[in-house]
Amino acid sequence: MDGTKRRKCDDDYSSKKPPFEYYTDRYYTNLKKEAREGGGDQYLAVHLNGVSISGIAETHPAVSRGKIVEVDFDVGNAKSTSRVEQAVTKGKKKRKGGLVVNESKLIAIIKNENGDTWRVHSNIAGTICELNEQLLKDPDLIRRSPTGDGWVAIIIPTRQATIDVSKEIDKQGLRKKENTEE
Repeated sequence: MDGTKRRKCDDDYSSKKPPFEYYTDRYYTNLKKEAREGGGDQYLAVHLNGVSISGIAETHPAVSRGKIVEVDFDVGNAKSTSRVEQAVTKGKKKRKGGLVVNESKLIAIIKNENGDTWRVHSNIAGTICELNEQLLKDPDLIRRSPTGDGWVAIIIPTRQATIDVSKEIDKQGLRKKENTEE
């Protein structure tokens, strides 16, 4: 040290927990989707503008049954390019690109160290604009943070799907208010 005295900050921000752990906690409404054949419970996080994030719920069996060792996005894909490349839309492609899916479309299969496998569905009709590439490098992220960094797909829903999901949110009383802080 050079002998200068360090001034202690009045506000110790490092000890304060942020009000929301993830952006999705604040701006998205989470809908739980019941298990389909070959899978467990999943969620659909719906933004105020309709853009949705699909993934496995914290109650999904994959979360509690051992380390996830593989996430396969290329299920039933006969094309030579991977689904991750097909789904990623950048720049001008945002209007044209992406994978068109219906609510029950299989988008991934996850496998744990015990050999158990589960199917992950899109949960909403629309266009997948991004698949979580991090899951290819770190598949266990889907187990460690299923509703955070372990999301599976970002989907831009069709108009009808947006209306249907909006009605479901209202029916369940889950509507979030827009941020009105001044």
